Amino acid sequence: MQLLEYISFLLLSSVKFFFFYPVFITKEDYNFLEAMTFGLTAGFIGSSTFIFFGDVMYQFFHRLALKKAITHPPKEKKQRSIKHRRLIVKLRDDYGLWGIAFLAPILITIPLACILATRFYHNKGKILGHFMIAIAFWSALIYIFKSSLIHLIS
Repeated sequence: MQLLEYISFLLLSSVKFFFFYPVFITKEDYNFLEAMTFGLTAGFIGSSTFIFFGDVMYQFFHRLALKKAITHPPKEKKQRSIKHRRLIVKLRDDYGLWGIAFLAPILITIPLACILATRFYHNKGKILGHFMIAIAFWSALIYIFKSSLIHLIS
């Protein structure tokens, strides 16, 4: 049963890194090397899946949205979607691929950030490299924060 739990947390961490990674490394009381290995593995699974297969998923959902628009024409454009688009364009223009990669594990989900990055940038190897560096950074920072917090408590 422990293997199933490990795989579950690995897959959940590959999608919602900031929520599930700290829980699992705290629960299992991982040392730094184990925590980094787990974080990088989860990040690699999530990033590579959504970078290399995100185009297929994007096209699928885009077709679904087109079909929905044909059968149910939109009544009025929402102001909220314009604000989100502006935020995404500002993020891309101000911070580039590094900004998207570094915000992915903590603010944006890895799948959404990967699909977003492949919309703006086309070198998938470069995108994966940026995401892995960002995930390594966040894995180390979360581990250090968790260890410091545990030392303060005990």
